[in-house]
Amino acid sequence: MFLDVYNRNLKVRFSTIAFIQANVLELTPETFDKTIGGKKPALVKFYAPWCGHCQNLAPVYDELGKLCLGKNVIIARIDADKHHEFGSKFGVKGYPTLMWFDPNSKVGNLYKDRRDIDSLSSFIEKKSGIKLNKKPVKQGALELTPNNFNKIVMDPTKDVLVEFYAPWCGHCKALEPIYTKKHLVIAKLNADSHRDIAKKHGIEGYPTIKFFLKGTSEKMGIEYNGENTEDDIISFINTYTGTMRVRGGGLNDMEIVLKLKNLAKKSNDKYASYYIKVAEKIITSPEFIEVEYQRLEKLLNKKLERSKYDDAQIRKNILSVFRVKKKHFSDEL
Repeated sequence: MFLDVYNRNLKVRFSTIAFIQANVLELTPETFDKTIGGKKPALVKFYAPWCGHCQNLAPVYDELGKLCLGKNVIIARIDADKHHEFGSKFGVKGYPTLMWFDPNSKVGNLYKDRRDIDSLSSFIEKKSGIKLNKKPVKQGALELTPNNFNKIVMDPTKDVLVEFYAPWCGHCKALEPIYTKKHLVIAKLNADSHRDIAKKHGIEGYPTIKFFLKGTSEKMGIEYNGENTEDDIISFINTYTGTMRVRGGGLNDMEIVLKLKNLAKKSNDKYASYYIKVAEKIITSPEFIEVEYQRLEKLLNKKLERSKYDDAQIRKNILSVFRVKKKHFSDEL
């Protein structure tokens, strides 16, 4: 039965999406007042979805959230473009604005230091006295040689991304921080030292990135011609693999929705599609659950035909799953 499968495997994951994006608590003016100013200190990012600087900070802020996971500190954000008046109360004039809130205080202190992960984590440890989780050790790309090239790259069971580089190449060095992120760390070949292999694969300049799709041992590398940015390289990989990866290598929210839809297609359960609707809604509108729950509650107080009453009650029960997860998370703050 679809609902049983959903509850067993995906309920927790989807209820979390509504309230936490990448380990960062998403706030509204209402939840801000309930969350900030309690026993835990908090760092809050006032952002705008369209802001390029905010988008650049997002993966760093997400990593910061991971370092603070399970610690006595809150990492949160609020859309100050959508809630402009609320942002103005705190003197927000540009995006992103980071503010630190001490325990039992709703007075924000402007964060003015660098916005890299080391500076942010050091700031939090100094202000809170809390030792954060250790940062994961970055692992470099697998170094290829003539001895292991065919075994690794031509493996028919694996998709392989390869950077053909030269140690002296400035563009190659600029690409390295992107290439050594875990989900992109596949392999690299010093094409300047191993020119025979480079020539065989048509390498004429550095760096050259090629993607070798699984399925055959006679792989032909697909050359990447986009910008050397993480998002563009991920998009390139998604185009050929059919996956929907994001920064960090995880599946994006829509990929999870698609997995649910596939489950729904195999199910005869009448309310499978309603789970999908809720799942899609909470990605774009975190407030949907509460609004819809209240609407159904009012509807149930009216005189309804038995079938309509039962339908509304079941939908309300489904929403309750997500409301319980929200309350549980809030109680932990």
